[in-house]
Amino acid sequence: MKIPFRDLLAIFLEGRSTWYFLGFAIFALSASMAIVICNIGLMDGYDEALKKVLRTGQGDITIFSQNGFFSLKDVDFRSEKLAIKIEAKIGIIQSESFVVKEEEARGVMVKALKLQDLPYFQLTPWKARSIVIGQDLASELQIKLHDKIALAFAEGNVQSKGLPNVTTYEVGGFYKTGLYRYDSRVIYIYENDYRVDQNVNSDRINKVHFVLKSQYRQMGDIIDVVQEMKRELSGHFVARPFWSDYLSLFEAVQVEKKSISLVLQLIIVMALFNIVAFVYYLTDKKASEFFILRSLGLSGKGLFKFLTQVIILFWFFSCLGSLLFTWFFDSVILKWTWLQIPGKIYELGQLGLSLSAGVVIQVFLVSFVWVFIVSFWSLLRLKRKSLVAGLREEFGT
Repeated sequence: MKIPFRDLLAIFLEGRSTWYFLGFAIFALSASMAIVICNIGLMDGYDEALKKVLRTGQGDITIFSQNGFFSLKDVDFRSEKLAIKIEAKIGIIQSESFVVKEEEARGVMVKALKLQDLPYFQLTPWKARSIVIGQDLASELQIKLHDKIALAFAEGNVQSKGLPNVTTYEVGGFYKTGLYRYDSRVIYIYENDYRVDQNVNSDRINKVHFVLKSQYRQMGDIIDVVQEMKRELSGHFVARPFWSDYLSLFEAVQVEKKSISLVLQLIIVMALFNIVAFVYYLTDKKASEFFILRSLGLSGKGLFKFLTQVIILFWFFSCLGSLLFTWFFDSVILKWTWLQIPGKIYELGQLGLSLSAGVVIQVFLVSFVWVFIVSFWSLLRLKRKSLVAGLREEFGT
């Protein structure tokens, strides 16, 4: 006898307690899968956000000379194969300084930029003889727009050699990258203002940021470009990818992502025991219906197939539930201000999820394997139970 799946499902899911049990089991598995997905998403989101901010502050590759200042022409590349990979070459002057506000001082990094290069740093123009500072620095020193602050540079002019060169600037604007180390330390100034105040020749720079074309911005491609640059540059030049100062942090994030994801598989396994409990509950509560149907012609193989389809359906709705939990976590929970992490410790003050379809499918497939590993024994045990034994157990005296 062949009974439609929907009719069998209606028979075995009849009763409010059965639906409660099923709903709780789906909730538990959905939540456990969402935890794994969100963990991977947070790690990848942190990695992606950090890379994006670092690129904003220094392009894809940075070159500097161990001999100090040099000319932008010194880093022209003869190789056409290398040159076509470069979208922009940005020469800057970078120096260390102290920002002085009333009785407080803070060590900062001053970057002198040309007006046409501001878009690469996601900056908007400000008026001459003023500077732009990070919002974290402004908050910590209580600096407001149009305030006057002093920058003290280590090297003075010829008349006061050995003394700091202190220059007062107006705060012309603020920026926020989300990276605490930048927002609390880096100050931007126009290159012309810096050259005049610090007596730097008009063609001398000490750093070059390279922005590569989009098709060459993967980490493996950037490493290849760095090696090509090193082969062409003189020995005193150093070429580094944008993540070089954070390499250990990126590696730690990847290790943590893998190790935590493996540990969190235990949560999925624990949630899957709800399936075993549900199968036992279903076969015990509906045992009489099972064996009556079998006596009417439903084969043990057919019953096994039906329960397998129920478990697949259970897994499918759990996957949908996990996506809902993940959306809620990303769209609501992560937006709560009290969940912001301390930027001084974690570099980034706000986290977000970064998920690819491949990652989500991988979590779903792993959970699918766990579902059948955990539930297969229960289904096999039910299939092996004979019709006579089942009827005697349910209706015998």
